[in-house]
Amino acid sequence: MSEGFQPTILDEERKEPKPDVFTVRLNKEEREWLDESKKTININFDSTCIKILAKVGANVLHGTLGAKNLKYITSGRRLREVQE
Repeated sequence: MSEGFQPTILDEERKEPKPDVFTVRLNKEEREWLDESKKTININFDSTCIKILAKVGANVLHGTLGAKNLKYITSGRRLREVQE
């Protein structure tokens, strides 16, 4: 005789926010770059490698340029000079 439903998640775990999950599509060049990066930093999982590369990239950009310069460079409102 079946005892019915048995929960597999603790009540405390149900209260925790769920992680944010999203899909990333890679073209051939991006896949090659990611595979090479995984070898370089000795990581087997795509998602882990992407997270590490994003964190390193953010640290380099913020450390090199700073938030103020990054905001200026990426602003859609700034005028671009036309060079002749």
